[in-house]
Amino acid sequence: MIDVVAEAARKVSYPTLELNRDKTTFVTAARRRTVTGITLANQGIVGLGHDRKRLLSAKVHRALLGKLNNESVRKLAGELAFANAVEPQFIKWLENKYGQQTITRIKRLKA
Repeated sequence: MIDVVAEAARKVSYPTLELNRDKTTFVTAARRRTVTGITLANQGIVGLGHDRKRLLSAKVHRALLGKLNNESVRKLAGELAFANAVEPQFIKWLENKYGQQTITRIKRLKA
C-alpha cells in the first residue's frame, strides 16, 4: 500500500511531494484523523472534533462568568477565529447558546 501512495506522490508535478516513510501512518476510516487541529471526517469534510468544541464551549462559559483573565480571553478569541475558519456553524451554535454579545465581546478583546 505504501508503494501505491509513493507512486501517486511521484506523479504529481506540482507541488512536489515526497513521502516521508518515518512519518507515514495508515489508519482505518473508523479512526479519527487529525492534522494541525483539524479533524477529517469519513465523509471528507473537515471539522474541529467533539473534544475541541467541548473545550471551546467551556472556555466561552468561563469567559461569560468572568473567570478568565484578559490574556486567556485574547487566546480564546484566536481559538474562536480558527474555529470560525474551519467550522463557522459551530460559532453560530455558540452565539445561540451564550448570546451574540458574549462572542462579540470575546472577539473585541483580541486586539
